[in-house]
Amino acid sequence: MIKKISFPTVLTLATLGVGVLAQSADALTLFTDRAAWEAAIAGATITTDPFDNNIAQGQSITLDSGIISTNSDPVRFDDNSVSGGIYLNATDGDGIGGSETITWDFPEPISAFAADFTNVDDGDLTLTGNFDGTGDVTLTVFDEIGGEDGFLGIVGEANFSSIVFGNNTTSADVFQIDNASFATQSTSESVPEPSSIIAVAMLGSGLLLTKRGKKN
Repeated sequence: MIKKISFPTVLTLATLGVGVLAQSADALTLFTDRAAWEAAIAGATITTDPFDNNIAQGQSITLDSGIISTNSDPVRFDDNSVSGGIYLNATDGDGIGGSETITWDFPEPISAFAADFTNVDDGDLTLTGNFDGTGDVTLTVFDEIGGEDGFLGIVGEANFSSIVFGNNTTSADVFQIDNASFATQSTSESVPEPSSIIAVAMLGSGLLLTKRGKKN
């Protein structure tokens, strides 16, 4: 079942003060806690795909949430499919053991994205997007979630329409995703300013902020 949830506009400081990972002055805010990510986009409508329905592998498939997932290279094994409640794919920097890039096109421009990742290799899987409308930012998923399994949430400074998974190495990274979520703002809402999110979050306890520069 695809879940669409509209959150109230009241921020919970105790919740928001947990799991804020990093903030770029221009591009995005990252979260490693789903509750904190949801609190930061209060007022948005969140669509979550739990991947309940199996989807046969293909070079381009449409997920139940409306996301179109496209591999740049022909699929291998179980690549670019949904099975057993998870999305399955593999990246490889030279395209031999997996696709060089995997593009997720969203059904409409979104303000935020999040997902639960599993079996991510150290240093391999990357996620790239134009989160502020000025140019691409590339993240290394393993580094951001702090291991092979974990939650990663992104709030952009501007709406974005796609993200691209890639690979920094020539080793295949067979990864899985569950509970892929994206948020859309109502016409009366604007994309949350990262500076505003951080200012509120600083009132919580144990918040660690680091600056992140852009990577082309």
